[in-house]
Amino acid sequence: MKPHPFATKILAGVPLLVSEIIPDSFRHGFTTRAGGVSQAPFDSLNLGWKWGDERSCVDENHHRLLAASGASAMARVSQVHGTRVLRVQGATDPLAAETAVRF
Repeated sequence: MKPHPFATKILAGVPLLVSEIIPDSFRHGFTTRAGGVSQAPFDSLNLGWKWGDERSCVDENHHRLLAASGASAMARVSQVHGTRVLRVQGATDPLAAETAVRF
């Protein structure tokens, strides 16, 4: 048995871990630190703007992730450790404007 139920797919130069137990109809992927443009100590696929990395590098990393996802747009929310789940229906969903940053 595998140590974890993930396969690695490299899409648009970005490695994504894809769960083998989540149905293919649910598009998903978990990033690693590989596949981006940020320099040390942020290398390489840094997706956080607030840690001191060059804004242009983080923006490029987001664009690379978007290309790898195959989506036309993505929403980003801040991660918190809690029990609340947000479901964003689309760009016009008021919750999207309140909690997410589209790029």
